[in-house]
Amino acid sequence: MKYVCTGQCLIGSCPFEECIRKDHANPARSPKKTTPMQITKPNLPLRTGMLRGDVGLAADIGTTTVVVGLFETNAGSVAAETSALNAQCALGADIISRIGRVQEDGEGIDELHTLIVSQLNDLTDQLLASVNMKPEDVKQGVITGNTVMLHILAGLSPASMGTAPHHVSSLLGKAVVGSLLGLKTPHTVYLPPSISAFVGSDITCGMVDLDFGDPSGAKMLVDIGTNGEIVLSVNGSIVATATAAGPAFEAVNIACGMPAFGGAIEKVSIVNGQVYCTTIGGLPPAGICGSGLIDAVAAFLRAGAIDETGAIVDTAANYCEPDGMPALMLADGIYLTQKDVREFQTAKAAIRAGIETLLEFFSLGAEELDVLYLAGGFGEHIVRGSAETVGLIPHVRNVQRCGNTALAGAVRMFHEESRLEALSLAGKTDCLNLSQSPFFQQRYVDCMIFD
Repeated sequence: MKYVCTGQCLIGSCPFEECIRKDHANPARSPKKTTPMQITKPNLPLRTGMLRGDVGLAADIGTTTVVVGLFETNAGSVAAETSALNAQCALGADIISRIGRVQEDGEGIDELHTLIVSQLNDLTDQLLASVNMKPEDVKQGVITGNTVMLHILAGLSPASMGTAPHHVSSLLGKAVVGSLLGLKTPHTVYLPPSISAFVGSDITCGMVDLDFGDPSGAKMLVDIGTNGEIVLSVNGSIVATATAAGPAFEAVNIACGMPAFGGAIEKVSIVNGQVYCTTIGGLPPAGICGSGLIDAVAAFLRAGAIDETGAIVDTAANYCEPDGMPALMLADGIYLTQKDVREFQTAKAAIRAGIETLLEFFSLGAEELDVLYLAGGFGEHIVRGSAETVGLIPHVRNVQRCGNTALAGAVRMFHEESRLEALSLAGKTDCLNLSQSPFFQQRYVDCMIFD
């Protein structure tokens, strides 16, 4: 019997001659090129609280955003928390482009790994300084994220996930010595189990946080982001999928887009033709964030400034043409372009078609869902009415915005029983490949339309 390395070497020296890390050092090259992004936005402000017990570090590595926090291991309360744009965005905006970076450049995995490890170390240093703690004061760590992000953190090449059959080197679910990853603290880090190549441990953590271990009823979790992940549990049967929404929901590739910092437009309404914008922190408008993008599109749809095909109406009261591009004015110097609307349409169609494909799998109507959870920092700030107006989500009687369930679930995994629950949930979850679903392909086209 031939024994093959499956990534267990993450916990120490690899016992196999053909190690995954060695095998993936020079992945097959691909002619696909990626377009680098420029990161010019600062980190989000620190949020600090009171310390009472042992502290652990939890992090959620998203494709676009990285969130890191120090939490009490018993109570789960936050001691300090911050977030920033993922430093890897400089080498590619989405998962596919980062996989392509590795495929085309033998040193791509090292570049991506160094970027995220350095960022985690820097953010951790900021947190420790904010609460006057030393690295040795942090007892343990849990780092979650999508499968590609955790592979890169672990130094495992994601190249094989870029082509069928989307082979995964390791689904993890392991405790790792932090220094082996390049982390300065903590000493031991738990990497929760992923479900498949494109349904990661962030979803596993979300299921733990939302008690998907309870088999009763029909509940859906939608984590809206660059890599939209959706999971549906119907009487204990769980199916998950992922859909490439792109970074529009993070306001990336949007003309006046910006992260959810002070001054970002987060809510938009139109009364008697007049546009009213609410910004984060009540500051003068500086740009528009993801939740504001949904609100703006919904408001202009209701006002008739955008038609059902997504075309901007050139007779609309707020019509303008910056640089010759049809657009709608939001505030002084801030506008929504025709290209922005198209970016949004493709993103929302990917999410909505994914939702409908899972419902179709169970022959379930949206009205039969007991609850629809909107997860992620972005999902927490979505206005439900706007999300329904633009067709991002169906009409469901119970919609709950539940914040960053990936991070909340990671905090729960400071404890062994939650790690066992995560392994159980990940193991029983089936995955649906949308690229092989004719239903998804058709619904994706249909969902581009605003109806």
